[in-house]
Amino acid sequence: MAVQNTRERTTLSIIDSLSKGFQTIGRHWWVILVPVVLDMFLWVGPQISIAPIIDRAAGILLETDLIAEAWAEVPDLADTLRSLFDDIAEQYNLFSLARIKTVGMPSLLVWGGAGLNLPSAYEVIWVYFIQMIDLPDLLVSVSRATFLTAQIWYIQNEGLWLIAALVIVGIGLVISTIYITLISDSLAGPDTLGAFWRRVTRLSGRILLFWLVKIIALIVLGLPFSLLISLVSLFSPNLAFLFSVSGMGALAWFSFYGVFFVASLVINNVSIWHALWNSLNVVLRNFWPTLWLFILINLIGGGLTILWQQLSRGSWLTVVGIVGNAYVGTSLLAGSLIFYQDRYTRWRESVAEILNQKEKPANS
Repeated sequence: MAVQNTRERTTLSIIDSLSKGFQTIGRHWWVILVPVVLDMFLWVGPQISIAPIIDRAAGILLETDLIAEAWAEVPDLADTLRSLFDDIAEQYNLFSLARIKTVGMPSLLVWGGAGLNLPSAYEVIWVYFIQMIDLPDLLVSVSRATFLTAQIWYIQNEGLWLIAALVIVGIGLVISTIYITLISDSLAGPDTLGAFWRRVTRLSGRILLFWLVKIIALIVLGLPFSLLISLVSLFSPNLAFLFSVSGMGALAWFSFYGVFFVASLVINNVSIWHALWNSLNVVLRNFWPTLWLFILINLIGGGLTILWQQLSRGSWLTVVGIVGNAYVGTSLLAGSLIFYQDRYTRWRESVAEILNQKEKPANS
């Protein structure tokens, strides 16, 4: 009878998963307060500027022999570089590091390179697409609030900059894990307060460990690959370019199989290796649905984020954009967790069914 129920179970479609995500966040609307409060802080709160450090770096760079030689051929080069560094010094806010892209928390203030932050792998797709259709005006940062003057704290020392960056990233990691754990609780039912904070602590530690492993892997694999590209470029620059593009494509391809890594961490409460294994298996068994889910989430989330940014010109209307972006982004994230949970359950039921069928002849 158990096997029959397993076969009769209906798999959720992509649309059903996303619909359930919007319904869930509609019932547990307070979850969006986490990204809303963070974006409001980045919009109207104090800023940490590293303008003095950028000015020193610009001065050192402009005095190098390489720039001096290029200056002789391009007289406006120094002015262009100085203007670029001035823009960076004016726009960059160190507090923006509090938005952790790994977890997928939406942010109107930090999206697609806004505020001179590096875009996530998914946001890069939109950035390239907008550049390809030659509409750079769509990639705008949210304007600072026009009705107040934000306090700016300047960091003069590189060591203090590093310490402040690490502290902000650590705080952002805790905020992000609280956020995604709240989404998980809205799907499965709330934990006790003690169990909730234990899950947040474990999840933060596992994501931190994943970052360390990822950095080590990139160094171990990246250095030989870079050396190989350099050697090949001595003989054939075109071939070296082809190898570089192929390597980046392969990296993007393999990373796609880890698209449910964080989902497995929060839903299954497992180690990073087990989470990678779960994500790999779910994607392998549901490759095309996962790909279409990925495309649909990015089309909806990215497209609406660009729309919200166009409306955010420094007035109170920006609040509407921040709330709307948080609701849509959180609902899409909840939908992806629901999709993963459903497909993971189907996979485990299939494995149990196979094992059950193998045990029957042995018992008979």
